[in-house]
Amino acid sequence: MMKSPLNGRAFMNFGLTRMARESLSAIGYFVRGEALSPHDADIEWLPAEERTPEAFDMARKGLGLDPHDLAAHRTILEAIARQHQWIDLKRAASETLRLFPIDPDGTRALLIAQAGINQVAPAEALAGKEPSVDH
Repeated sequence: MMKSPLNGRAFMNFGLTRMARESLSAIGYFVRGEALSPHDADIEWLPAEERTPEAFDMARKGLGLDPHDLAAHRTILEAIARQHQWIDLKRAASETLRLFPIDPDGTRALLIAQAGINQVAPAEALAGKEPSVDH
């Protein structure tokens, strides 16, 4: 970082190395990195800090700048999965796998989405037949 004090990605990566030991100081590095590189989609720290809506918005902006940014795709997958939006997750995972056919996170997200979809239909049918506070 001393050689490139305006390298936002360097600050973000250094922040990742600090997360396990000093999460509070790590956030400072992330914020500095974001300020230096506001259009960098390497924003995986936002979901870790329970800032899913911000992470989703920044990742979408990142994809607008670079549709092939794998970190942005992965952040979007995680944000959608946290919201249990299974159909949207399936679409996003399919798009990720179209661009990155062997991406393990895309494959995992597709499986999670399908499992979620498979659970929703029977639950809805049961709720329609036997309405209760449980379903």
